[in-house]
Amino acid sequence: MSGELERLKEQVRQLELQRATAEAEAQRERTQRATAEAEAQRERTQRIAADAARAAAEADSLKQRALTFFASMRGMSGSASEHAAVSSDVARRGAPAPEIVSAEVFFHGMPAVQDVDVQAAWDVCRGQLAARLAVSVSDLGTLAERKFVHPLVWLLLESAQQPEDEERVLRLWREASIEDSVPHAGAEPDVLCTHVRDTSPCSLGACFSLEVKRWTPNHLDVGCAQAGNYGRRLVARHAMELLDRGALLPDVAVLTAATNGEDIVFLRVRSGVRAGEDPFGGTPCPTEQSPPLPLLRDWNPAHPTSVPQTPPAGFAALVRVLRMPPALLNACTLPLERITVMAPPLLSGELPLGVRLGCGGSSDVYACTLPSGIAAVVKVARAATRRSSAMFSAEEKSLHALRTAPGGTVPQLLGAGSRELPARAQVLPSNCLATPWQLLILSPMGMPLSAAVAKHLQREVARHPAAPGEPLPARRSFGDVVAAGVLRGLRAAHAANVIHCDVRPSNVVFLDPEGVALLVDYGLSRAPGTTARGVGVRAYSADCVFSQSSCSARAGLDLVAAAYTWLSVVHGDTACRAPWSATGEAAAAWVARKAAHDVDVARIAAALAVLILPSGGTPAEERWYQWPWPDAVGVSEAADS
Repeated sequence: MSGELERLKEQVRQLELQRATAEAEAQRERTQRATAEAEAQRERTQRIAADAARAAAEADSLKQRALTFFASMRGMSGSASEHAAVSSDVARRGAPAPEIVSAEVFFHGMPAVQDVDVQAAWDVCRGQLAARLAVSVSDLGTLAERKFVHPLVWLLLESAQQPEDEERVLRLWREASIEDSVPHAGAEPDVLCTHVRDTSPCSLGACFSLEVKRWTPNHLDVGCAQAGNYGRRLVARHAMELLDRGALLPDVAVLTAATNGEDIVFLRVRSGVRAGEDPFGGTPCPTEQSPPLPLLRDWNPAHPTSVPQTPPAGFAALVRVLRMPPALLNACTLPLERITVMAPPLLSGELPLGVRLGCGGSSDVYACTLPSGIAAVVKVARAATRRSSAMFSAEEKSLHALRTAPGGTVPQLLGAGSRELPARAQVLPSNCLATPWQLLILSPMGMPLSAAVAKHLQREVARHPAAPGEPLPARRSFGDVVAAGVLRGLRAAHAANVIHCDVRPSNVVFLDPEGVALLVDYGLSRAPGTTARGVGVRAYSADCVFSQSSCSARAGLDLVAAAYTWLSVVHGDTACRAPWSATGEAAAAWVARKAAHDVDVARIAAALAVLILPSGGTPAEERWYQWPWPDAVGVSEAADS
């Protein structure tokens, strides 16, 4: 028995030893696996760190190349003065020499214009050229550039620019200073084309520029050098803007041209940004240049009637360029989709934008929904200039002063701040971002007046047919609604010592379904007694604002503009443009002529005679804030008293 017991104990010991050995082996394997996993994790961590370091190095390298690229782009523009814009100066600054391409290659892909339309435009031009006085000088190159060549080129431009529809209209500017082209340095091309909405020239709105030189081949070469400089300036600004929009920078290009009257040369300056992994590895601002195309080469100014019947190739090219949709000439005219906003405490961060409600000379207005869910409008500066900054500050100050005004009389200021430019800040020196791109967040959201008029007429025209030659009764009744809303806003503004100074149809929106009009855009507003000379738009201003050497802001001038706004709604076109603009008359002359057979206009004419006086239309005179105004007899009695 004892032997059997010992054998069993030995078996147990062996089993325990085997179990311990197996457990030790399992533990060893677990340890090995843990060690292997730790080693693999360490290798993964090292790879991730290496990838991150490599990505950071590549990003830093890309940023440095971008900084160098855009610095080179800005430096290439150099001076656009005639004496400095020579080929040697351009080469010294690193700008690439233009590649001369055929006209077919240069204009390939651009929308064509029907030959019949080119001929029609040329026929208009021919008639005006033939009517010019003969020039007896044999050497046309000796004639003053601005007295001889400039008027001829302007005539050509105006003849070529006959748009098929409103959306294709470009506005022509003569020797207009582009304040925001280069920090601390203005640019003044001889001719600049912007979108028709622009009330002041800025590089972001530039669609085409033209340099005009003396009637000699040498001067045409200088003009080409200047045109190239302006093209490089503009393409740099457009690239900066589109960089923040996430647009494809390789597609950015600017069209410029130079002419001496005889011929015209077109240039296309591209950004030089390449598609692919190394976008900034190329040379900035590669340029294509067309050969000289005949413009007035076959016209003899000594015999003005010797105008050729067939449009010259240079004129046909001008027609083609000036009738292109602005968005094809400058992608910056397209609406924004989102912006980064810094407007604490209301909003700090990205803001998606809805439909673009309006386009002004210095700003665009978009519908938006705030993070809180409130529907609002955001007014965004179109250029960071001292002028736009002053206008935004004036509007913010005025709306803050009107914050206690009755609801529905003035816009409500929800917030004010700036549009942040994170992508642009990565490639621009800080001093180039010193002027903030201001914005205002406002409420309520209204419908542009021209759209509201169209909607109203569509609903009312069947019920209120017009008498022959007279405005539709529906337009007259709608004009009364507009005037009443504008005057409610002016009553509130004038009571707070705010003079609007820019009352006109495009600054009125319609609130639907409330059925009331609201006066907006206080960017030119100021205190009573401050200067108002030349402020606003001439077509809707009292004559004294633009004709006198001095003019002080006062309530009466706003009320005159309110009357002109009513007249534009009732008697103007579908866009509510002033009817006297179509006839070429001054507003006062049109009103005087129309008053002879229109009792409403006669009543307005009598009121204007009172309001135009320096003491006319103070806020205390409540009758001026009620529509319709008193009849002619009542106005005369009030004026006499």
